[in-house]
Amino acid sequence: MSSQTTTHFQCFSCGQRFRWSPAVAGRTLRCPCGAKIRCPEPRDETITAAESLDDTVADVELDEHLDQIESGDSVEEFIHEETAVRRIPQKGMFGWPIGREVFFWGVATVIGVALGILALLLHKYFIHYTIAFVIVFPYSAFRLRKAWPRWAQGRSWVECINDTLGVVDDNEGEDENGAGKTV
Repeated sequence: MSSQTTTHFQCFSCGQRFRWSPAVAGRTLRCPCGAKIRCPEPRDETITAAESLDDTVADVELDEHLDQIESGDSVEEFIHEETAVRRIPQKGMFGWPIGREVFFWGVATVIGVALGILALLLHKYFIHYTIAFVIVFPYSAFRLRKAWPRWAQGRSWVECINDTLGVVDDNEGEDENGAGKTV
């Protein structure tokens, strides 16, 4: 039996799936869509399961049966390897990656709030601030709320923003003293 287990992880932006291997565990990789993704570390139960399956009774019996096969027999060996499934990238409203769309609507929502504050302060002199607020804020807030769940996929907003901007936390897995955290 193989001691390596094959799992997959995917890009948060386009949804492309990648095969996990111990060689890339914990490293930051760049997806073809341009987003930086972090390959997950192996889980403890995966390591334990792989170690416990190294020498099972089935392996010993299989080895005994393979020893009985004569070398003159022609047996084709097929190595079946999973191929990465390419999903259609999630595109936003303007054909942008979903992270860029969320950023755009977030900025538009902040501008809408600023227009609302200006409308409250200067409503006697400039009616167009009020009109702009009434148009920009509700629409941008609605679009942001609609795009956010596709982008976040259950992650915290800080982690999502760091992934979108390509910020990598070098201290991940360490406490404030620099020692590794115990799980």
